[in-house]
Amino acid sequence: MAIRIVDEPIKDTYKEQLTVPANNATRNVFPVRFGWGEILIEPAAAMVLGLAPRIQALWFYDASATPKWVNLLDGDMAIINRHVGGDTGTNLDAMQTADYIYVGLLETCLGLYVDMDGSTVNVNAATIAGGYSKNNNTFAALSISSDGTASGGATLAADGLIVWTVPTDWGKFSLADVLADAGAPSAVLRWVRLSVSAALSADVEIEQMAALHTPAVVGDVTTAPGMFNKANQEYTIDLSDEVGALEVIAQAAAGTTVKVSWIKR
Repeated sequence: MAIRIVDEPIKDTYKEQLTVPANNATRNVFPVRFGWGEILIEPAAAMVLGLAPRIQALWFYDASATPKWVNLLDGDMAIINRHVGGDTGTNLDAMQTADYIYVGLLETCLGLYVDMDGSTVNVNAATIAGGYSKNNNTFAALSISSDGTASGGATLAADGLIVWTVPTDWGKFSLADVLADAGAPSAVLRWVRLSVSAALSADVEIEQMAALHTPAVVGDVTTAPGMFNKANQEYTIDLSDEVGALEVIAQAAAGTTVKVSWIKR
C-alpha cells in the first residue's frame, strides 16, 4: 500500500457535525464543500461512510422557452455545493411534461438526494419518470424503485431520495450528438433524464442535489467504500474532484453524530 506524505500547510478548516440516520435502511446525504479537498472525521459510534460521485453537469431543458437549455450548475449558487445556498430559482416553475432535468456523471449512481426549498415545493399531482443513456446512444427507461420526494401524489414535494435500479448497460454520450441539438451540452457523460407526468406548481425550487453511490452489493445500503468500526477514532480522507457527497449510513448506534472537519490546503 502506497503511503501519501502531505507536506502542504493547512490553510483553513471548517467544522460541523453530521447525523447518523436512525437505521441501516436509510442514509443521510451531505453534498461536499467544494474547494475543501480533505476531511477529518471522528464518528461517535461505528458507521459506514459512502463517497458519492460528483454531478458533473446539471441542465434543465425547457421545451417552450428560448433558449431551451438552462445550466443549473452555473456560478457559486450551484445546487450541488454544500458551501453555499444554491437554488434553481424560477427555472422549474410549472415544469411541463415535455421538459426535462438532465443529470450528467462520470460514474454510475444508485439515485439522487433532493433537498427542496420548503416554502416552494410542488403541490400538483404528478409522478416522476427517468431515462438513462444506454450504451447504444439512445435513452432507455430507468426503473425508479422509490421517490422519497413524493407526498400526497405530488413529486418534488419534500426532501428525499429518488432511487432506481442501476442499469448494467449505462453508457456515455454527448447530448448534442444524440439529440442532434447544437444548443445541448456537448460533454460526454453518463446521463439521467427526469420528467414529470403532469405540470408542476407555479413555484418549485430545489436547493441541493447529490448523486448516491452505487453499492458493491446491489440492494445492500450498508455496502460503501469505508466502514469505521472504532468510535472516537480520527480518520483522514482525501476527496478528489469526482466526489460529490458524503453518505452517512447507520451501522451500530444510530442517531449519533459524526464530527467532520473540512480541510483546505
